[in-house]
Amino acid sequence: MRYWIGIAIVVLAAFVLVLMDNPGARFGLTNADFAALASRIALIVLIGGGVILAYRGRGRDAVRHAAMWLAFALVLLVLYSYRHDLAAIGDRVLGELIPGMPAISTAVRPDGGRERVVTIRAAIDGHFNVRARINGRTVDMVADTGASVVTLTYEDAMAAGIDPQTLFFSVPVSTANGRTEAAPVRLDSVSVGGIDVRNLRALVARPDSLFKSLLGMNYLRALASFEVSGDALVLRQ
Repeated sequence: MRYWIGIAIVVLAAFVLVLMDNPGARFGLTNADFAALASRIALIVLIGGGVILAYRGRGRDAVRHAAMWLAFALVLLVLYSYRHDLAAIGDRVLGELIPGMPAISTAVRPDGGRERVVTIRAAIDGHFNVRARINGRTVDMVADTGASVVTLTYEDAMAAGIDPQTLFFSVPVSTANGRTEAAPVRLDSVSVGGIDVRNLRALVARPDSLFKSLLGMNYLRALASFEVSGDALVLRQ
């Protein structure tokens, strides 16, 4: 019986559309909206009729199952509403568990635009370890405001695809191991948490003269802003 009722609703809606030149003038709906509404009502009748028949004589089961589905839908709605906050929490947890893993979020600028925000937590030793991408290759670095330019270890430079035959160690630098020379290069891209800076000047240290690659000030100054807040390094672009 419910199938015939659903079909009757669709047929009646079609009949109204044919007879009336502009049904929207009376119902406040366009022809397309009116047809869609009729189809949905018919679908509700078909599905609802089946549910009613399935739970005939089992009112308590029907109420219990309806409450379960309602609670499930409510949980999904809450999770969806807080999806950005939950993603930020997940990034924060990963940042604590995996050194150098940036927490990525977005924020609204004063002009109404959106900006990318990358937060890096300090390690136990107080250093900001950064998992960056140099020329598309993953490189573990340390953010160092005392370094004027990005400086790569010789090994990281090779991993980033820099040709060792092009290196000319002519720039004097100071490292933890004392004075040495580094080779000037240009990096196609340096990216941290999706904040990409292209065509960046950098240095390559001699083999075994630098313990870890340094994310220097020329990368940080290329951003919209950066700040150290407590145990967090915050990059914005």
